[in-house]
Amino acid sequence: MAALDRLGAVGAQPEAALDGLVRLAARVCSAASAEINLVGAEQLWFRAAQGLGTPGVAVPRELTFCTWTVLDPDRPLLVDDALEDERFKANPFVADGTIRSYAGFPLISEGHAIGTMCVHDPAPKTLSPDQLDALSVLATAAQTQVGLRRHVEALSAMARTDALTGAANRRAIDEALDRELSRSARSGTPMALVMLDMDRFKSFNDEFGHPAGDLLLQRTAAAWKRELRAGDLLGRWGGEEFCVLLADCRPEAAAAVAERVRAAVPDGRSCSAGVASWNGHESIAELVLRTDRALYEAKHAGRDRTVLAPLSAGAA
Repeated sequence: MAALDRLGAVGAQPEAALDGLVRLAARVCSAASAEINLVGAEQLWFRAAQGLGTPGVAVPRELTFCTWTVLDPDRPLLVDDALEDERFKANPFVADGTIRSYAGFPLISEGHAIGTMCVHDPAPKTLSPDQLDALSVLATAAQTQVGLRRHVEALSAMARTDALTGAANRRAIDEALDRELSRSARSGTPMALVMLDMDRFKSFNDEFGHPAGDLLLQRTAAAWKRELRAGDLLGRWGGEEFCVLLADCRPEAAAAVAERVRAAVPDGRSCSAGVASWNGHESIAELVLRTDRALYEAKHAGRDRTVLAPLSAGAA
């Protein structure tokens, strides 16, 4: 624990703490390499690594030592000589001499093993009881830091997500608009903004009640997400008004996306859409204003339609 404190692994930021933990694990176990991994259904992700593996990189989980470790979360996996263990003779790291011995402790979250803290070496090795005790302490610290990181990520996602629909909220939309406009300015690639407004939504609420209106918004947002690319951002602008930020998308393609999204509104309802493509030099506020004006035109023209704003309109 004193070594942990000296390295700043206790109370540090999660990523810095994980780096400190793997360095300390390799040192106290006299091992050539150490890792903290997260193990998914098909892949293993390196969260921190010393000597072998690259943080942030995923590899197939089949045949890995860490996969065997999480299969039995009640005890560590100790392999003194992998060449004498039938489970690992086909492991490519064993075959090429990179790993001969392994010791790994499972990381537990909410009762399930989600990853490992492990050390390995290209030579046969038996860790002493003191080394195993130290590795167990380090695994507990790693488990705490991984859990902290997962909670931070969850809170960050919640802070940028509309609670009702699961779409991005205004904070996330504003950040994405700023980021995407800067990227388009650097690269010269097009970007477009779509504003969507449910038609006669107030009347729907008055007739069926607000719970029914909330359910309609939820189902509509879910249907729209299925129509968008992975890189497109669906956000709830406010009330029954949504927006879609389309990166690398030209005006005509953006209008086609708006039409496809409008066609996906469930329960026989309709919506109107305004589309504007960034003209290359206007501000975010000007782009939003042009998009909003296009939406107003769609509403004024009878609803249930898409209006594409002229590219030159509203230029700074």
